[in-house]
Amino acid sequence: MSRLSRRNLLHSALAGGLSLGPAGLVGAQRTDGGSATGASIAPNSAGSPPPSAATAPTAPSQWRNWSGIHTCRPATWHVPGTVDELAELMRRTPGPIRCVGAGHSFTALVPTPGTLLSLDRLSGLRSHSTKDGRGDATLGAGTRLQVTSRLLDAQGLGLYNLPDIDAQTLAGAMATATHGTGVDFGALHTDLLGLSLMTPRGQLPQCSPDKLPEVFAAAQVSLGALGVLTEGTLRVRPRYHLQRRVWLAKTQDLLDQAPALAAKHRQFELYLLPFTGYGAAITHDEVPVGQVQRSSAADEDVLRDLRRLRDWLGRWPALRRWVAQRAIDPNQTEAMTDVSWKLLSTQRPTRFNETEGHVPRERAA
Repeated sequence: MSRLSRRNLLHSALAGGLSLGPAGLVGAQRTDGGSATGASIAPNSAGSPPPSAATAPTAPSQWRNWSGIHTCRPATWHVPGTVDELAELMRRTPGPIRCVGAGHSFTALVPTPGTLLSLDRLSGLRSHSTKDGRGDATLGAGTRLQVTSRLLDAQGLGLYNLPDIDAQTLAGAMATATHGTGVDFGALHTDLLGLSLMTPRGQLPQCSPDKLPEVFAAAQVSLGALGVLTEGTLRVRPRYHLQRRVWLAKTQDLLDQAPALAAKHRQFELYLLPFTGYGAAITHDEVPVGQVQRSSAADEDVLRDLRRLRDWLGRWPALRRWVAQRAIDPNQTEAMTDVSWKLLSTQRPTRFNETEGHVPRERAA
């Protein structure tokens, strides 16, 4: 088995039984702008005509979320193409109604025996403006984050931050407090400047910190309980490049350095590699827009190797761990430079489930 880089090992940790949690750790970085969506109804690609009917006659009878842990068989599916269609559906459709995005939530927010409502046709960049290095952009709530990044990039703009996975819809990311990393950045909903929220009665109030501020605050992370987000206006900034560095070090050394590294870098992440004595440090820092620098990865090849370890040595966990420990090359490093959204978000061919926990920073390691 070939020596493993940090990303190779982390991306493969789920199959190899090495991860700290069920999520695995780090996935393959984007190289070609490809998408990885777990929705039952895929987002429309640029230039593709939307479905012609508000009801989805060809929708699958069973919905499942991205990881496959949750499923349901809704009585009906609807894919409204306009706000007026959505208002009519909300007024005349008996409950329960659940709004579905990319299905990337690991909790049972979507499953229902009633009606599933997809926002895939309520997507796209509606407007944008910039002034003095700051800007805003209004997008349909069904726009996937991966598509949002591309639409903004085409206008010379970018989001301030992104989550590790960008398959989610804008509405789903806001409703579930999807977040990235960095001590100076909040979750994605903190960049919301305003939103339109369709109520169960078909009304469409416009909300912002200055207009219906209490509704706005509740709707930022509503878990889909207040109505259907139809569009949102986000803070944006001029397109920018990041430099990504990854290295391995002894676990205790990284824990000792973590506060200083978090303060020094735009974004810092630390992943522990159980049973190895090592951890992986990942930093992102803004650099001048310039030449792109990428490094190759063989993630899927290594994933295959670790699956073989699982299959061959699964009955002998101690031996499997011993072999995996010696597969790590502590001298491996990575350095990449590219447009921000290509480095902040990753592709994850291997599906997983995860649970997050938050502790006060002063009580962390």
